[in-house]
Amino acid sequence: MFKQRICLALLILLIVALTGGCSNPARTVRMYAGAELPKEDVTLLQPVKPASIAFVDGKKLGGNDSAEVLPGEHKLMIKLSTRFYYGAGWGGDMGYRDVSFVAQAGHVYKVHANFVGRVVQVWVVDAQSGEVVRGRPN
Repeated sequence: MFKQRICLALLILLIVALTGGCSNPARTVRMYAGAELPKEDVTLLQPVKPASIAFVDGKKLGGNDSAEVLPGEHKLMIKLSTRFYYGAGWGGDMGYRDVSFVAQAGHVYKVHANFVGRVVQVWVVDAQSGEVVRGRPN
């Protein structure tokens, strides 16, 4: 009986460890040097699934992470996974697209992407105003 409980506990721990490792919680990564600045002095870039931000100004950003940047012009490389459209069984290769735009201090920008055929289309929306500041949704 004791051995069965230990085996069951180990099995549960293994399942929790394996399934917990699959999720990659989103976080906000500061992409500027120096001390942390107040929210009204920086810009927040948030990917909207299935899009993710792969690079900001040539610096790698991981997974579903959002980026906190200084105001000004920024170049983003957006990644879009085919898994979202065709399911995990299809290999899940990625489509990439660069987009540049000028970010304003204190603003939050939602970064969207979609496939149009096999081409990745990207658009950036100011979350406060709802204005599309770069690109256009299909």
